[in-house]
Amino acid sequence: LVVKVIQGKGLRAADRNGKSDPYCSLHFGRQKQHTKTKKKTLDPTWNEEFEFPLVSKKGVSVEADLRVDVYDDDLVGDDMLGTVTIPLEDLRDIGGSGKQAWYPLVDPEKKKTKKKKSQGELELVVTYNNEDAGQDEEKAQEEEKPRAPKKGFSLRSLSPKAFRRSNTPRTEEAPEIETPSNDDSLPSIPPPFTFELISAKGLRAADKTTSDPYCSIRLGKEKHKSKTKPKTLNPTWDESFRFEKSSKWKWEDSV
Repeated sequence: LVVKVIQGKGLRAADRNGKSDPYCSLHFGRQKQHTKTKKKTLDPTWNEEFEFPLVSKKGVSVEADLRVDVYDDDLVGDDMLGTVTIPLEDLRDIGGSGKQAWYPLVDPEKKKTKKKKSQGELELVVTYNNEDAGQDEEKAQEEEKPRAPKKGFSLRSLSPKAFRRSNTPRTEEAPEIETPSNDDSLPSIPPPFTFELISAKGLRAADKTTSDPYCSIRLGKEKHKSKTKPKTLNPTWDESFRFEKSSKWKWEDSV
């Protein structure tokens, strides 16, 4: 699946200056990619192309709708400007010949309202070529062998001490994370660093029997705050936050 995000027009103004700082988040199955952020505009031009494999690394065919969410990049939580969903059936109809079209953005929170304000439009070029899916499945199964770990990490496995400035001495007694043998330097976190906050469960009740939880996420001097979820001990946020200055940081090999 190849998706080219060309441009948007008539986007909603999310900032006080009457503009937005839009970027696109593309979802296909469990795969996710981002465009760059365009500053202070309601008619952004991206011209960025993204590829999504139709077969997973385990040799399983990916059968999912394509979803493109447009957000306003903000310091505290990114506001959604609208979303486009192309069903799997439509992707198959498009096929390898490709299709270039304008798609209206929809506000997911106002789908049921009768009067819908225009959220703008998004121009995409979509190509869906699954002719070699069978060969790709066989190839993926053959290549499923132990490999050197990729640069990066899972936030579930790191403690706050895992983040250090690049000039901080490394902890010698901590267990080491293997890195490719052809690169002796510590891998930098590629900007922008995106953090996804999904949900929590079993929180402590701070207000007699319940709480009004929110999260504060900080990396260096950058800080984001999630929305507050009233009266719940099992909140669901589904929010994403971007750290634009994360390139000045390196992760330490201690966990």
